[in-house]
Amino acid sequence: TTVKENGKWYIIDTLNNRKPVRIDFEDLTSFREGLAAVKIRGKSGWGFINKQGKIVIPPKYDSPAFFLNGLASVAYNGKSGFINKKGEVVVPLLYEGFAHFSDGMAAVTLNDKYGFVNTEGTLVIPAKYSNVYSFYNGMAIIRISGKYGCINKKGETVIPFIYDEMYSGEGNFAVVKDGKGYFIDAKQNILFPEEYQSVDGFKDGTALVKQNGIWFYIDKKGKRLF
Repeated sequence: TTVKENGKWYIIDTLNNRKPVRIDFEDLTSFREGLAAVKIRGKSGWGFINKQGKIVIPPKYDSPAFFLNGLASVAYNGKSGFINKKGEVVVPLLYEGFAHFSDGMAAVTLNDKYGFVNTEGTLVIPAKYSNVYSFYNGMAIIRISGKYGCINKKGETVIPFIYDEMYSGEGNFAVVKDGKGYFIDAKQNILFPEEYQSVDGFKDGTALVKQNGIWFYIDKKGKRLF
């Protein structure tokens, strides 16, 4: 990690050894995947250093960023894209905004609409949606005209846009339709007959639901836990 003491920056390793950083930094972030974003005093833009304090990606970007799975979402002159740890552009800096990659796809914003790029930087699903969620198990929740459904990585509809609410969780979906909440799988099979006033997606094998005005947790068989 990086810390600032008495006006000086230090890199601290896992053994709590401190190494002074000799470059005059104005600001730094914590390390992620071996690199930390830095801003050098007197220069505009953000770059990256390694754990030896060496600048490996020169400062030029609009704001600090961090690496996740070898890629960082960066912005230059207001346009966003992705770079790798060598500073090479993987996804062109053409977009108004970016989400991080999930399941090999990242949501991008263009003309206030959302689409998706793959890890090769290709816009595989055009930016035409008003609301999108990250891909998981090859599917992404999308909202069209106020209704939720799912598309696959080809942009094809795999769950129709008929739900008022929709939340993913561990391979299943919590949905609300006509005021009734229940759970379905990727083929729209209802997992168990119980209906709820409110539902949330499964996390760590449990889901939070509301029934008859009472909130409680259920397991993946629909059994109330406590």
